[in-house]
Parts: sequence; C-alpha cells; structure tokens
Amino acid sequence: MSIFVILGLLVCIEAPGSSAVTPVFVKKGDDLLLNVTEDVPQRFFVFVWIFKETVLVTVSHQGELLVSDAYTGRVEFPLKKFSVKLKNLQEADSGVYTAQAIGEVQQTLKYNVIVQAPVSPVGLTVDSVSSSSDSCNLTVTCSTQDSHISSTLRCDTQTCSQEGGERSEVTTSGASLHVYLVNDSIICNHSNQVSWTTNMMNIQDFCPQHVAPVSPVGLTVDSVSSSSDSCNLTVTCSTQDSHISSTLRCDTQTCSQEGGERSEVTTSGASLHVYLVNDSIICNHSNQVSWTKNMRNIQNFCPQHAGSSAVTPVFVKKGDDLLLNVTEDVPEDFVVVVWKFRENILATFSPDSKTKVSGAYTGRVETSVKKFFVKLKNLQEADSGVYTARVVAQEEQTLDEYNVTVQAPVSPVGLTVDSVSSSSDSCNLTVTCSAQDSHISSTLRCDTQTCSQEGGERSEVTTSGASLHVYLVNDSIICNHSNQVSWTENMTNIQDFCPQHAGISVCLVKTVVFSVGLIIMVSAVITVHIMEKLKKKKL
Repeated sequence: MSIFVILGLLVCIEAPGSSAVTPVFVKKGDDLLLNVTEDVPQRFFVFVWIFKETVLVTVSHQGELLVSDAYTGRVEFPLKKFSVKLKNLQEADSGVYTAQAIGEVQQTLKYNVIVQAPVSPVGLTVDSVSSSSDSCNLTVTCSTQDSHISSTLRCDTQTCSQEGGERSEVTTSGASLHVYLVNDSIICNHSNQVSWTTNMMNIQDFCPQHVAPVSPVGLTVDSVSSSSDSCNLTVTCSTQDSHISSTLRCDTQTCSQEGGERSEVTTSGASLHVYLVNDSIICNHSNQVSWTKNMRNIQNFCPQHAGSSAVTPVFVKKGDDLLLNVTEDVPEDFVVVVWKFRENILATFSPDSKTKVSGAYTGRVETSVKKFFVKLKNLQEADSGVYTARVVAQEEQTLDEYNVTVQAPVSPVGLTVDSVSSSSDSCNLTVTCSAQDSHISSTLRCDTQTCSQEGGERSEVTTSGASLHVYLVNDSIICNHSNQVSWTENMTNIQDFCPQHAGISVCLVKTVVFSVGLIIMVSAVITVHIMEKLKKKKL
C-alpha cells in the first residue's frame, strides 16, 4: 500500500530539476521503444513509468515488477536499462510519458509522444492549359481529403516558373500540403512526421519543350589547403559550355560554402549549380528534360577531427598493424589509463600492472603495461577514426589522440595514347591517365627538339580520395596514382609515337664532330709550319 501512496504523490508533484521533454512521432498501429538514456542509481527506492497521470509500470529496488491492469498486454517491461515498449499505439495514446527513478536523488526523463495516422493519397490535376508557339500556361490543383492548393505555371520554350513560387498549406489534420516545380515536373506532396505521399506530372505532356538533354557534369577539386584545425577547398563544377568555381571552408566540426550556393545559366540555357549538403559537395546540371549530377565527400579531402585540435593524423595501409604510443607522462598516482576508439573502450591499464582488453577487441589488440601502448592488428577501413588515451588521476586528462585513416592500396593505373597527329616538324599526342574511379586527359605538343604539356601538369583527386597525376619528364609521359600509403605508376616514351622528336639528329652530331676535327687538323698544320719558319730565321 505504501508504494501506491508514494506513486500517487509522484503523479501529482513535478520533480524538481525535471529534464526537458523529448518529442517523438510514431505512426498509428506501430510499436514504440522508450529508452532510459541516463544511468539509474543502483540504490533507487522505486522506478516508475507514468502516462499523463496514470502509472504504467513500477519496479521496486528488490526487483518486484507491477504492470497496471489497464496496460497488461500493451506494455513490455522491464527491458534493457528500464526501457519500456508501447505496443500498437493509437491516437489516444498521444501525450507525455515520464520515467522517474526515486532514490537519494530523484531523476526524471520525459517523452512527448505524438501518434499520427498515415497521410491520405494526394491528387494532382491540370485544370486548364493555354498555349502559343512560344509560351504555355497551366493551372494545377494539388488536393487531399481535407485541403487543396491551386497554382499557375508559366513556360516559354526554355524555362518554366511557378507564379508566386512554391505553394504550401497546413491541412485541417495538421499535415503539410505542397505544390512546387522541379525542373520540368510539377510535384504535389502530402506529408506529416511519419509518412508522405506524392504525385507528379511532367509539364512536357501539356507543353512540349524541345530541349536537348544536358551533357554530363564534372566536379574537380582544384586545391586543398589544411592545418590541424581548418581546411579550405576550391572546386570547379563544369560542363561542355560553362563552369563554376566555389570555395569551401571547414573547421573541425562544420563546413560552409563561401558566398552560399553558386549557380549559372549555361550558353545552352540549362542550369548549373554547385552547393553543399551536409558533408558532400554536389554539382548539378539540368534543364527541363534532363539532369546529371556529380558529388564528392569533403571528408575524403579534409578529415574531420572531432574534439581537440591536437589530434595526430596517422595513415595506415589496410591489413597492416599499427602501434599507438602514449607520448605524455602518466602521473605516478594514476587510477586507470584508458584507450578508447570513438565511444568504445579498447583496453585499460591499472597501477598494479594489470591490463584488460575489451571482449570485442580480444585478439585484435595487444598491450604493454610499461609504455601503455596499444597495437592494433589487421586494420580495416571500418577501423578508421579517433583513438584516445586518457588517464584518471587527481583529475582526468587526455594523454594522446590519433586520427587513424585506414586506406586500401591504390589500384593499378593505365596510360593510353588516344590520338597522334604529326607532320615533318611537329607532333601532337592526346593521352589518358586512368584509375578504377577516375581519369585525366592531357595533350602534348612537340617539335623536333622539345615537348610541352598543354596547361602544365594535370591532377585530380579521385572519388576514393587518392591523387591521380599525369605529367611530362624529359621525353616521358608519366601517369601516377597514389594515396598516403601506396602508389602505382605507368609511363610512355614520346619517341615511340613521334619519331621526328629525337633530340639532336645523328647527322648533325656527325657534321659537328667532323667540322671540329678538321679545324683541329688545319690548326696543327699551320702551327707546325710557323714554328719551322721561326727556326730557319734563327739559324
């Protein structure tokens, strides 16, 4: 009886220092797991889940479990860490669910659960069309069971625009209704936090647009400059007839695009965009009938070092072992030294010279008590991330942090000669340097004496983050593929394709040698003749 008296007080009195309410949306009929994210004190008196003012479940410190009769069969408890699973939720189950642990200190966790029915299908109708040889106007209606929006689209031979821009409305059931234009499609969308439906129509079905599909788009990283806590990239988004350059500035946590999204209308009337979405740079080329896209992940060029800027970058080849040392002094009175990977404990070192490797890393980690180092074995790409050594003494501090990047060896590289055009005194070659996921083309122009590379050395960062280079050294074209742990190379001799480019000709060499020899011989004869005359005069 005493427990129920206490529970009655709990549902009537707000606990001091209650945590913020976490909103949770769930679809009608689904189950929901509510987790207890804080540690529950070991010496609690009673733990309780409450919905509004109704007690769902309780558990005493002796482990006695009590589920309210009204929720028998609808609640699963206890689960791991006092979590509760609510089954087959209905709209009437919406409200605040509170978890309370009562002990020497009272802890409270709250979820505001909102149960929503899936949105109804959405309809999109074209109400009217008026067109001429160079323009076309449409009026459309986007509708659901309880709401609708009308909008007008105005098109010429190249582009379409939505009068007043995107239209939206909140329906009587609290969902969102949108009608908007994307390229040459009219889209009607009906959504809430748990579901969505969409309907779309192609404007060309009503206003034929005679526009050729857009060409493929290229996205190249032109330059990267980085330090321990920042990284700047310059990229170029390009098509056959246009290009845009943009600069990205990143710190250890976020990236921003200088000047925001960049866009341009190409000479063919298409749209070219380069923009930032999360950690990806996206280059998009589109017109009313087609689109192409290219993207690069910023982290392939600027590894994000969460936390301290004193993180030491380390690159290691896939399958190799790696030794991580503690370079800072460990206090003599330390309690424990801990190596962590992200949020997982790898190994611990205690003052009594005992070490313990976490079960998940048994056989994959070797330790040394003397130096507190860890040896990571047979590293794979999934093992990339920040490894931290921390010590607990009179205060807790970080000893060392390493940002480990595991890279596979680069793939072999190919160098092909695509075309050769030559005359008696010149020769031009176009070559392609290629890896599995990228390629670069370059043109070499030669006369009888020298060769030059049009535009100088060419380089590109591949989608896997490696570097691809094609460049000229003396009479050789070299294609190089490398990352921080490996490299491959291929080379071709220009003289195999441009015989007229062979440096100084043999004939010229023979002529020079013969001329020099003849001059020496004539000089010797003249010298001997002069010396003999001088001797006769003296006599």
